[in-house]
Amino acid sequence: MTTVLECDDLRFAYGATEVLCGVSFSLPAHGFVGLIGANGCGKSTLMRLLLGLLTPTTGRVSILGEPPLAAVRRGEVGYVPQRDTFSRTFPLSVQDVVVMGRSGRIGLGRRPSQADRDAALAALERVGAVEWRRRSFGRLSGGQQRLVLVARALAQEPRVLLMDEADTGLDERRRQHIYDVLAEVRRERDLSILAISYQFDVLAGVVDSAVALRDGRSVEWCPTHMTHALAEHLEPTP
Repeated sequence: MTTVLECDDLRFAYGATEVLCGVSFSLPAHGFVGLIGANGCGKSTLMRLLLGLLTPTTGRVSILGEPPLAAVRRGEVGYVPQRDTFSRTFPLSVQDVVVMGRSGRIGLGRRPSQADRDAALAALERVGAVEWRRRSFGRLSGGQQRLVLVARALAQEPRVLLMDEADTGLDERRRQHIYDVLAEVRRERDLSILAISYQFDVLAGVVDSAVALRDGRSVEWCPTHMTHALAEHLEPTP
């Protein structure tokens, strides 16, 4: 099976504190893998490694056969963060934020074309947020901002999508809608997804497989048994 993302015995330490100590898993082409675990287990550190923002102490991580940062810089990797860093007073409209997802295709110093603006509107329409396109992004609620950030990632048209608790702050209806949209996009495009989420019950119904992290190590779980297995695996060690 072709893979688009691979971690092989990945290890990382902040100084003398080892956070990841042997993480190995892969993301198949067109696959949807969930990354789950308790707070403080190393999920966020792993995401930074996958984005090329950190360098492993030892081990190997690759996306589309090359170092993560190279794939990110080419626009092949989309990212939906837990939260965005825009100031609430920064004058960016919702449509402006989504058009920014096209920056890798637009090119440095060039202005968005009508095709780029159309792609942004189509992405907003798809997640159910097109009516907010002229509103200030900073004035949206956290859940509304999350939908816009998903639209930004979809407008980018990446091959690999990394989602860091992207469903946080969404009500059940919108959360299910996002996962339905992602399922449609996977069928239509060359898209593979890795999602961090604490919503174990939701992930179990949408992912192909899951990776659980505990004490810096990875363990694979079958989605149909994910909730039960995690409850057993993540309980405190006596």
